[in-house]
Amino acid sequence: MAAHKALIPFDGSDFSRQVLGYVRSLLNPKEYTLTLFRVAPVPQGYPLVPQRPLVLDAWMFKQMQPVEEHQHPIYASQVWESFRAELMDDMADEMEDLREAGFNVSLAVHFGDPATEIINFADNHDFELVVMATHGRSGVLRMLMGSVAEKVLRGLRVPVMMVRPVQKGAAEEVPAKLITT
Repeated sequence: MAAHKALIPFDGSDFSRQVLGYVRSLLNPKEYTLTLFRVAPVPQGYPLVPQRPLVLDAWMFKQMQPVEEHQHPIYASQVWESFRAELMDDMADEMEDLREAGFNVSLAVHFGDPATEIINFADNHDFELVVMATHGRSGVLRMLMGSVAEKVLRGLRVPVMMVRPVQKGAAEEVPAKLITT
């Protein structure tokens, strides 16, 4: 039974998946249980397309506004669950690869602000390590775009391993100097 729990947040990009090569090489499957965690924007529902011909005028655009959950609770919940299932399916290959490497892996999907959701999930489930990708922005670019990784780092009380991006395909093999025997 694994003694430690590690959280691996994803945003769905190839960039965020690059941490998996490091996870496989640096963490012992007998010592770590992994949770792949996806945070996505809150899903928005739209009404069905009207049966009559579509007329593009101001009235029609007003009619195509997002549906509020309280107006159509069944439809809104179906949108949420469908989106959650789609996101979990998107992580299935990574989960299977990690299981083949010997890890015990689970999946979780939340909706909302990525940094807030990662911090809350990690705190509420007693993770001992968070492994995530970082864009490595600095200066004005970081100030304008924000940094989920920085907010997570500052908001958690557990170690956070951040992996910077590498060229496409390079994440499959972790540099030999990182592998300890």
